[in-house]
Amino acid sequence: MPGFPEVIVILGSDSDLPVLAEMKIREIFDEIRVSHEVSIISADRHPEELRKYCLQKREDGAACFIGVAGLAPVLPGSIAAILENAVPVIGVALEEKGLYTIIGKPKGTVVLTTGVGKTALYNAALAACQIVGQKDRAVAEKLRDFMARHKKPAQINV
Repeated sequence: MPGFPEVIVILGSDSDLPVLAEMKIREIFDEIRVSHEVSIISADRHPEELRKYCLQKREDGAACFIGVAGLAPVLPGSIAAILENAVPVIGVALEEKGLYTIIGKPKGTVVLTTGVGKTALYNAALAACQIVGQKDRAVAEKLRDFMARHKKPAQINV
């Protein structure tokens, strides 16, 4: 793992922390050996702090950002705008109403999404690992192993 976080997870509020823990997001990154950092910065209340933080992490070499939109659905779009689309941003809507804010970006503001809810956060972590794995074969291999171990068996009705 490099000396800087490859994936930056930003929550808009500490009220989103329990979902991060429940879905074992840090454990996914640790198991796949992807360096990461989790921060809480409100796009609404602290826009300048968010701007400085995102630009510094981009400069440090972060490969991907995840913006978790619980009560702050503007966060992923704000991150993408700050980064000027130079780094992939995955937006996670923890509530359905937040999804429309994430997917309704204007032309040229790119925010990827993995859906709505807790599962979307889990999938965003895996997508971030895929992004890192594009340049790191060891991460790609660990991700394949992880996916194989966590694959649910097919259900066949007879």
